[in-house]
Amino acid sequence: MNEVYVVKLETSIQEERLLEFVSLVRRKEIQQFSLQAERIRKLVGQLLLQFILQNKKGIFLSPLHFIRNDWGKPCIWGLEGIHFNISHSQDYVVCGISSLPIGIDVELIREINTNISNRFFSIEEVEYINMKNGAERLERFFQIWTRKESYVKAVGKGLMIPFNHFSVAPMRGSQICDPNGFTYYIKDYHLEEKYKLSVCSQSCEFSNDVKFITIKEIMEGLQIKIS
Repeated sequence: MNEVYVVKLETSIQEERLLEFVSLVRRKEIQQFSLQAERIRKLVGQLLLQFILQNKKGIFLSPLHFIRNDWGKPCIWGLEGIHFNISHSQDYVVCGISSLPIGIDVELIREINTNISNRFFSIEEVEYINMKNGAERLERFFQIWTRKESYVKAVGKGLMIPFNHFSVAPMRGSQICDPNGFTYYIKDYHLEEKYKLSVCSQSCEFSNDVKFITIKEIMEGLQIKIS
């Protein structure tokens, strides 16, 4: 089962409190980001994952030791049978978790020149986007973008997979096969009007809705601080 957890960021989040729950190595990695908002999103993403593992899966690993594949996709050292992926945009941090490879992407719908789709998207995706104008065209652009991001993240090769070499246009349905013959399934979730959220996985079983978790729940639910 593919599950999706969401945190809506609050204005009063204390970075110092969040840092208490991550390893010294991870703290140094996160503190390399100059913008506090970006550091907080990174921290909340990791703590959301820790919360899910502890409180939903009964897995207690502290600190979490992350390793990456050859293309940069993270996984947790010593944890088998659990796949995850994290994304964040503006006010939201999201985490997808599954027993099979999974990718997730959330994007704030914002002004952008949708003509860039001519360079990066497939022909049918461009046609799908250009069927609409104005706000609806923007929505379709970010729908395609999050679908494509979630797919390349699920496969685990990121932008090493050229975006115009595959199509996730909705008229194709919710399935896509990678070059190795594995089938992936895509689902769009409603978050709020200003955002697009897509999940892709080798598992075809998706939760019906996202599950919202508050920062307070995470802080109270995490049982181990890192000294």
